[in-house]
Amino acid sequence: ESLSMQDRHSLLPVQRAAWLYSVGMVSFIPLLAKEGLRLNVGGEESRGGLLHGRNNTLVDLARCEEPNVKCKQVLEELREMGLFKKEDIQNFDLLSYSLSRYSAPLFEMLAAWDPYSLITTTGVDGCPLIHDPFSEEDFEMILKAGMEHFPERLGFLFQKYKGKTACENAFDELGVNQAMAVICKCIPPFENHALIHRAVEVAPHLEDKLIKYYPKEAFKRDATGRTLPQVKFHAQLRRGTQTYDSTASFFANAIDDQIEAKDPRSVMFPLMVAASDKKGDLKLACYLLRRCPSVLAN
Repeated sequence: ESLSMQDRHSLLPVQRAAWLYSVGMVSFIPLLAKEGLRLNVGGEESRGGLLHGRNNTLVDLARCEEPNVKCKQVLEELREMGLFKKEDIQNFDLLSYSLSRYSAPLFEMLAAWDPYSLITTTGVDGCPLIHDPFSEEDFEMILKAGMEHFPERLGFLFQKYKGKTACENAFDELGVNQAMAVICKCIPPFENHALIHRAVEVAPHLEDKLIKYYPKEAFKRDATGRTLPQVKFHAQLRRGTQTYDSTASFFANAIDDQIEAKDPRSVMFPLMVAASDKKGDLKLACYLLRRCPSVLAN
């Protein structure tokens, strides 16, 4: 009966143990939840009282900022007992609540258990987690986890929200130098991640800022085997902002290596992109064909 008694804040004993953030109290949560489950405290859906009423003990544990309170260990015990489930991470936005320099191990544990929560978790205004207003520590935690589980997407560094990439948002929130210190730590320049190649496709105006930190990438190829000039040429051609009438020099200065390379994004050669564009730049298509007629053989 004592396990069902609520205090003046409508908290059950198992919930109050998390709410107080006391080392001694938090360690009793698994036992209280186990007994609460046996006695049906809070009803069938409350998991022994953990989710009773408007108070969510899992959220309280995730957002604990006391360095000496072993909330991660308690959540791991609850997971082994079946009282903390994988879907809880997304359902209760636990990644967002665990953003704290004291909760880094907990954040890493949650992201490892459900990597896709890095994509689905949103901030206070509905923005993606990596766009949420953050500190330098928060940015590093999110980007590090993103690179660990989604290296092919560069940890969502170039994910856009309301027209702005996460990289740009970090520049605005932290300043370029601080943001780049974190980016270089999580995405080391001496490793070939083709960060510049991705930047020129998504946010070309960032190239000059980023290339200073990743100068060697200008001479490397991306995962599709393309050089940086090929990626830039394909990206500009796809945007449709370059026409033969207005910027003939852009295409005249392109080397055969750029014109002959297939764009993996559109799965077409530049000649085909020019001919199939909605506006249909036939002059450009004819020019590209004269430059590299061998493309037709492919």
